[in-house]
Amino acid sequence: GPEAIETVHLALFRAFFEEGVNIGNREEVVEVIGRAGLPLERFLDEYEAPGLREAVLAEHFDAVHAHGVSAIPTVIIGPEAPVVGAVPLAEYERLLTKHLPG
Repeated sequence: GPEAIETVHLALFRAFFEEGVNIGNREEVVEVIGRAGLPLERFLDEYEAPGLREAVLAEHFDAVHAHGVSAIPTVIIGPEAPVVGAVPLAEYERLLTKHLPG
């Protein structure tokens, strides 16, 4: 469900950005998922589903094209142009304040 998806996303994000794990390597992904305490068999059923890789790549390229992504990182906050590259924290704070409710 949504909680498991959030757990997977956060575990892979941290593994990649904080630990330097190669999340393109199946064995390393399996290790990350195991450490996150998720049911490995269920994860692998989804991870290895036929057509999943192609579907994810298609969704990625559609989003890149739709939002004009040309660099990493690109962050989209609200309807304004994407925030591209190294940007001061103050700019993120400004955009989040502008677009968060309340």
